[in-house]
Amino acid sequence: MIRRRLMIRCACVLFGLVVFEYFGGSYLLHSLLGRGGSYWVTTKTDSVELAEEVRLALQKDAPVGEAGPLIWNEVEPGLEVAELAVQADSKVMDVLYLSRIDPRRFRFSVQLDKTGSRGLGDWMRELNTARVVINGSYFGKDGRPATPTRIAGKTFGPQEYQANHGVFSSQGESVRIANASKEDWRKVLEDSDVGFVSFPLLLDDEGNSKAEGDGHWLANRSFVGIDKQEKVILGTTKSGFFSLKRFAEFLKRSPLQLTWALNLDGGPVACQGVRAGEFKRDFCGSWETRRKGEEIEMLQPGIEGRRWGLPIVIAVSPRS
Repeated sequence: MIRRRLMIRCACVLFGLVVFEYFGGSYLLHSLLGRGGSYWVTTKTDSVELAEEVRLALQKDAPVGEAGPLIWNEVEPGLEVAELAVQADSKVMDVLYLSRIDPRRFRFSVQLDKTGSRGLGDWMRELNTARVVINGSYFGKDGRPATPTRIAGKTFGPQEYQANHGVFSSQGESVRIANASKEDWRKVLEDSDVGFVSFPLLLDDEGNSKAEGDGHWLANRSFVGIDKQEKVILGTTKSGFFSLKRFAEFLKRSPLQLTWALNLDGGPVACQGVRAGEFKRDFCGSWETRRKGEEIEMLQPGIEGRRWGLPIVIAVSPRS
């Protein structure tokens, strides 16, 4: 009888652990208890709950948005920062927080914490030599990579994956974005120290974009790009003005001279931190809307002011 009870208890514990992992495990625990989680609320396109630029972007004829002046400021040799305004009707609709990196002077790494216990500030403190930290590609409800991801020469995430958008990779001083519909993502990642598959491919070397989707899906956006000087540009939008398609169109028209641009995860996980000399940047997004039938839903934090954890980040550190 005692043995039977023990077996039942062990089975219950095992079942509980399986259920715990299935529904998110430690990532879910940190997300709910540590950061308050998030939830969707129904709203109207003209609701005062939405920022003015978001309300305008949800209109049928959304403002296009044109780039303001671009002035780069070198904060360390090989590292420049800028803020690029997005203007329409004499108003600033959004701002791109930008970092431009010379890969001959800086190396790129991809960091993973599937528990989601680290936010932007935690990553900046832990990666104390990093000058820039930005969120990476997508992750699942368990905090694990949702796309194939290369970290220190090892591949994580799904082994079987149909990719037809983009692959970011870094090997030594070589940093590139590949079109996954023309190159096998497995080969690209196997030849790299770090990298990941992400989507959509906002801009390729022929000036084409694979960004489509619902124009009502607005969010803070993050991207990684490569310009004509073969420098890497990391960017994060201040507000939720852009749908993915309009964001791709803006980047193509912008003065950034991008030859490639790959979208990263967005919404509240669109974060960027910079620490170089006296310059500091500490930003995380707060906007995401989506269409649900004839209505609009807006993502809300469970606890106001709490930031999301970042399971996957890109870190930029000086070469030793």
